[in-house]
Amino acid sequence: MKNERIAKATNAKGSIDWRGVAEVDHPSESPGYLLWRVSAAWQRQIRAALKPYGITHAQFVLLTCLAWLQDRYEAPVTQVALADQAGLDKVTTGDVLATLEKANLVKRRPHATDKRAWEVASTPAGRAKVARALPDVVAVDRAFFGTLAKEGESFLRLMQRLDSAAQDR
Repeated sequence: MKNERIAKATNAKGSIDWRGVAEVDHPSESPGYLLWRVSAAWQRQIRAALKPYGITHAQFVLLTCLAWLQDRYEAPVTQVALADQAGLDKVTTGDVLATLEKANLVKRRPHATDKRAWEVASTPAGRAKVARALPDVVAVDRAFFGTLAKEGESFLRLMQRLDSAAQDR
């Protein structure tokens, strides 16, 4: 089966049949390729904005999601709920939280009633870091996505639709 796909993807000279396989003549016609490029450019700018704060993008996302969840719900935030909110897998979330805990930006403890779960809370230092870094990240977002001007709202709705569909899979 795999060899059949390879045979269909190439011609007699071994060149890839781009139009036949990928349905594009140029990478810029591929939504996946463009998403990759745009995401990489945006992430470079976010990393640069976060560098003065000494945190990675993943650390910032988890800290920000944690603060957001804590500000909205009275119940303790679990590590699983935080992973879901951030869109990260549980292993990555655990690894990043371990680093944040060592930096005294979050605290973790066993859940009071569910022995399999961990409660996560931001420390005052963690909340302060979010409060300082968030305006710079928002500024990057505004500048980066501001290029879309009038189409910005439509783009946001399309991204929300893609996110929702991706979570359903």
